[in-house]
Amino acid sequence: MKRPISAVRAALALFVLAFLAASPASALKVRSFSTAELVAESALIVRGRVKSSTPTWQGDRIVTDALVDVTESLHGRLEGGAVTVRQLGGRVGDTTLTVPGVRTLRPGDHVLLFLRTDGRFHYLIGFSQGSVFLESDASGALRVRRELSGMELVKRKPVGPARPAPAAPELYEALRTQILALAAEKTP
Repeated sequence: MKRPISAVRAALALFVLAFLAASPASALKVRSFSTAELVAESALIVRGRVKSSTPTWQGDRIVTDALVDVTESLHGRLEGGAVTVRQLGGRVGDTTLTVPGVRTLRPGDHVLLFLRTDGRFHYLIGFSQGSVFLESDASGALRVRRELSGMELVKRKPVGPARPAPAAPELYEALRTQILALAAEKTP
């Protein structure tokens, strides 16, 4: 007896789902942003310290709102001395939502943020690529640290002549100088 095509498709779909469920989870594939692209996409670029981090339910998902006291604005118009950065993920009660590629901001973090806004909240560009952590070294210089675990960065096809992207600076002052120059080119 010949099986109907829909039954064969259903069996194949169940096999694929079972195979995927048994496979290890892979990293989130995210478009790779250069410093120039982060600046170009950002409405606001600020440096500051995370004052508080509050997870809450938004519909059927958990979001975390981090209040960041701004110590320096490198690009864009800042209303007041703080921004609220909303990220997907967090823990409310016994429920935790973990999102690959999202490292939620925590109180005390010293950060440089590349942000877009909807008027009320600010959002990181390129998931965790939009947050740069700053730490003082033994000499007191601020060093740049990125946390990109859980992400696989995917490069876009180059447009125009191929040229290597400059390496991201390891010192905050060098990165700051680069950002200010790129932001000046962006602003008419």
